[in-house]
Amino acid sequence: MKNLNLLRKLWMLPLFCLALNLHAQGVARTKPSTSTRHLTAIPSRSNVANSLKANDYIKKGMEYYRAKNYTQAASYLEKAANLGEFTSQSVLGSMYMKGEGVPQDYQKAKYWLEKSADQQFAPAQFGLGLMYYEGLGVAKDAKKAFFWVEKAAKQGNGYEQARLKLGEMYLRGEGVARDYQKATSLLEQIANDKTALPDNAIQAMLNLSLMYDQGEGVQDHQKALLWAEKAANLGSPVAKEVLSHLQAESVTDYLNVGNALQFNKETYYLGWSSHPTDIYYIQEYFPKDEKAESYHQMFSVSILYGDALTPKVGADTKVAELELRKSTDACCNYKVMNNGDSYMVDFLVSQKDEKNPELLSVVEFNLYLYRQVTINGKKALELDFYSRRAYGEEIIPFLQILTETRKEALAEMTKTDIQCH
Repeated sequence: MKNLNLLRKLWMLPLFCLALNLHAQGVARTKPSTSTRHLTAIPSRSNVANSLKANDYIKKGMEYYRAKNYTQAASYLEKAANLGEFTSQSVLGSMYMKGEGVPQDYQKAKYWLEKSADQQFAPAQFGLGLMYYEGLGVAKDAKKAFFWVEKAAKQGNGYEQARLKLGEMYLRGEGVARDYQKATSLLEQIANDKTALPDNAIQAMLNLSLMYDQGEGVQDHQKALLWAEKAANLGSPVAKEVLSHLQAESVTDYLNVGNALQFNKETYYLGWSSHPTDIYYIQEYFPKDEKAESYHQMFSVSILYGDALTPKVGADTKVAELELRKSTDACCNYKVMNNGDSYMVDFLVSQKDEKNPELLSVVEFNLYLYRQVTINGKKALELDFYSRRAYGEEIIPFLQILTETRKEALAEMTKTDIQCH
């Protein structure tokens, strides 16, 4: 499974709406960095007076904002912004972006956010980054988005929303070269931070789950499950859906054979497993990028416990099944080989096209090798089998080279020595 469709819900969230509630997070958590100019400048009386006025204006403005009286809030915040107060400039930019108490105006939003960002206010820098990321009033520009998001993320202890977005941009290679190590570091900081806002923590966890599920070179199904489960435990419906799909696809190496096998100079990866009863286990392996429902090659290992289950019993059971199949499958034929302590059934089967019964939709060549084994003191019948398929127009070329394909597979199967334990 690929969870891209599910997690696209996560990626396509209107993040700017979250980020631009600056009074809720940025004002409370983030202050602009102090420069040498701020330390050495001696404020004049007029500057002190303006500062006091600005503080009064922003106090009233934020009171009106929290009461959702946006028109009055904008009036007071603009007065503070015109006096150079960075917080009011940032919140006013947010209001112009969303059209709260003022007509929506991306140019004015950009103007006020830039004024605040120039004073090193992280929420404003992040707001600018998201304008470029989403293309709000400006051309989409991933590099400019990355520039502003990174500046915000590096402020003080790191603006949380910006660190989250920065991690996502590294994860997807947006505006910067993809870097899973940096993405992991940033996302794990938020995911493991007990003081992080719940929505941010959930989003970080789901992005980590996505990375481990689909990231090239970093895939780890157990870690993908772990992070999805953590997010689900925080009550996220999206996380619960992702977890459900991951659990449905969970593949377990019940037989301790390993997650990859070699057969005929090719690597097969564990793609499906099942333990339907206490005495029966089966695992299926496929070449890279192939799946059970549409494979061209597959190698399978299964174990059925029972003292009376001999290789001959296994082979005879399969032959009986194939004899019944002959009545409906014109291609069905088989050969049985006894190799002393093992039996091999070499057979060909086909499936008719549902729309045109005169044609075949699938032809399948199989080699079944039955051996009796003892695992942890218990006798069992082990079945190792190789399967190769062709579909539709592939069938004729497939049959033309089947003699050589069969010869190679038979030689390889006789050397097979899978150790289950």
